[in-house]
Amino acid sequence: MVRTLLEAIDNPFYLNVLGGGEIAKPANNAIMRATRRAATEVDGVRGDYGLSEAVVRKAAAISSGAFWSSKL
Repeated sequence: MVRTLLEAIDNPFYLNVLGGGEIAKPANNAIMRATRRAATEVDGVRGDYGLSEAVVRKAAAISSGAFWSSKL
């Protein structure tokens, strides 16, 4: 019944390990925070060199620096 409800709400991801979500969620949050922190640091350096935010975002978007949290 719970699975049916969750699937009606969204597309849940099952880890098939009891408690797996309790490990995966903080791991995901740590990766997201580290990525956002790095983007913040780069933003400061970018400004020091006179590069526009738009140019740096475009360069990141077409390279390995592309990630969803840089698009906020």
